[in-house]
Amino acid sequence: MKTRILGLYILLACIIAACSDPLDNSLNSDDLAEIKEYVVNNDGFSEMEKKFINDNLEEAIGFANLGRAFDMGDSDIPTFREYISELSIEYDSIRTEKIKIRDNNQKINELVNLIDANTIGIDRNRGYLNLTLELNNQFDKDILYVILNYSYTDRYDRNFFDKNVRLTDEVAGDFSGEVEVSINEEYNRVSQFIWSEVPVRARQALRDEFGEDKADAKVQKDFLMAGLKIQTLGIVFTDRSELTPQNAEWAYFEN
Repeated sequence: MKTRILGLYILLACIIAACSDPLDNSLNSDDLAEIKEYVVNNDGFSEMEKKFINDNLEEAIGFANLGRAFDMGDSDIPTFREYISELSIEYDSIRTEKIKIRDNNQKINELVNLIDANTIGIDRNRGYLNLTLELNNQFDKDILYVILNYSYTDRYDRNFFDKNVRLTDEVAGDFSGEVEVSINEEYNRVSQFIWSEVPVRARQALRDEFGEDKADAKVQKDFLMAGLKIQTLGIVFTDRSELTPQNAEWAYFEN
């Protein structure tokens, strides 16, 4: 009789052990391999989300074991199920924010495009840099002004100037369509560049082909467009909110 009862207890213990779910255990190293396998085989998670969860589980178990070393009870340590749920929510939140940053960066990058450029050199200290810009405000609110950087770097990576300017709504209107901007340059590297670097005369063969004025304009334009870069550094909207390019890179980011 005693043997039969003992056998029943053993069988019951085996059944309970077989039915227990390691997901409901507090974070621990012994169950980690099985939990990671569960995450990998869970179709409810994307591949990057699986990697995010498993990578963070390993780190969390290290902290849990440290807590146990300082006599922290298991009741203070979350279960695998609880922590995986928290990680999934965190992953969705970070991914949503990174997508928003990426979309904003694209809108910032596409806000100002250089269409044309020419220069007028008066002397070594004075000159005008004329820019034709295409503006494309894709944001859902009006822009007050933008901070632009205009720079010139040639194919040999020689940097001739790098300067910021504020483009306001008074000049750009609603920041949509083409606008011409003329920048008066005095006593700086830009005016020196205009005077000493920008070609003013085309070769005779080109002049014979296009005519003197058109040939000179073409040579000047081709030279400027080859190295002139326009970049939006920041935007201030009419509601005084601001936006600048941010880092959208993330190890677990998906398109």
